[in-house]
Amino acid sequence: MSWLNSKSRVNILFCILTILFCGCATYKPPDNIHTLYERVSQKAGTDLIVMCDEFKVQCIPIVNERVAKTNLGIHPAEFEMLPVFLKVENTGQNPIKVDLPNSFITIGEKQTTYLDIDSVVGRIAKKDEDAAIGFGIIFGMLGGVSGAVVGVVAGTAIDSSKTGSGTVGGHYYRHGFNPVFIHPKNSGGGLVFYHLVKEDLDCEGLTLSIPIEDLNTNKVSNTEFTFNPADFKTIKEDRK
Repeated sequence: MSWLNSKSRVNILFCILTILFCGCATYKPPDNIHTLYERVSQKAGTDLIVMCDEFKVQCIPIVNERVAKTNLGIHPAEFEMLPVFLKVENTGQNPIKVDLPNSFITIGEKQTTYLDIDSVVGRIAKKDEDAAIGFGIIFGMLGGVSGAVVGVVAGTAIDSSKTGSGTVGGHYYRHGFNPVFIHPKNSGGGLVFYHLVKEDLDCEGLTLSIPIEDLNTNKVSNTEFTFNPADFKTIKEDRK
């Protein structure tokens, strides 16, 4: 690269950076929760619904990588997460509370925890920054580039990564499950996340448990969905 001047080298590095991030950091998130619900429900391989006199709960695990990438901007398994679209309708006469912090997934004898949006965004931001630093090291190995130039490129990558995470994070905050307190004849819905390692996506079955409390009687109903993640890996349009 001795025949290139400093400006040319910087331009080449930024072109490489653009190519590397192209297609993996861009996505078109749904405008609102209703659009998100329609997208994932149309692609899901099956419907999970629990009904009783007081409420109706619909659960749509987002397992397929293409559906997740299009609607969430990431491949969740890479961050050890299982995203779920949850919709709760209060069909009773009393207000209810969807107790998400005490919800969990059971796989055999193991339980996995609920992740709040801060934890989800933190996982994404951390991994993005690590990747950006790695890009900076790769650029440094191209040769003939000063430490200052490498620093500028790596810094740009990290800033871009944070911006990307902020975009994804903002999407999650806007589309996270809301409200958790639901009045009669109203509903709540949105994204919920659980810790789940990639290997557990190959399990034969898991159970998602979501406590729902009647705020007048303090009665807690434990809503359960048992399903095989493999049933959600193939989206409807891919089925023969």
